Amino acid sequence: MLGPTTRPEGGKEGRTLSYDPVAPSTVQPAQVRRDVDDALAAIAKASDLDELKAARLAHAGDRSPLALANREIGQLPPAARAAAGKRVGEARAAVAAALKPSATPGSWSTRRSTSPCRGTAASKARATR
Repeated sequence: MLGPTTRPEGGKEGRTLSYDPVAPSTVQPAQVRRDVDDALAAIAKASDLDELKAARLAHAGDRSPLALANREIGQLPPAARAAAGKRVGEARAAVAAALKPSATPGSWSTRRSTSPCRGTAASKARATR
């Protein structure tokens, strides 16, 4: 006889129907907030592009705590997935926004011209007028 947490005939043996009520720790609201705070602090502390790149990889890369939390959403019960997905998505967006170059002087970006003729003789002639 099958137990209450396994699929009856027609389903895969041993696959559980019930979910563990304990959510993965990386998706908990307090942990997500700590991960965002750590990321924002590392980004603000970066004093050159190499440090900024290291902060980006550590806090927004594929192996970052927020990426891990995003992967663990699938382990949650269906009722909790929406809230956890929203929380982690907003956290990842906050970190991504902090990494975006701004248009203010002294920003990380050395913005390139969007002009298609950048660096051509025509753009140099316009610059000397």
